[in-house]
Amino acid sequence: MPSKSLPAQAIEASVLGRIRQAQGGDADARAWEQMDRERQREVIAGLVERIRYNGATRQISIRLRAPEVVAAQEARA
Repeated sequence: MPSKSLPAQAIEASVLGRIRQAQGGDADARAWEQMDRERQREVIAGLVERIRYNGATRQISIRLRAPEVVAAQEARA
């Protein structure tokens, strides 16, 4: 049986909320808004290890990369 779908906007909002939470609260929303879509995708890909969605419970689970992994990736960029 196929799982229920969830609009991409809901997943994106959840991911961004989790990233802000992990960064200690209020990330700079204006800087984010000014990034082009490709740069936003790169930032999220660098921070997020995995996103899962359970259609039966309509729950999103997000696993962020360890801070030292993110720092190493930023150092290479």
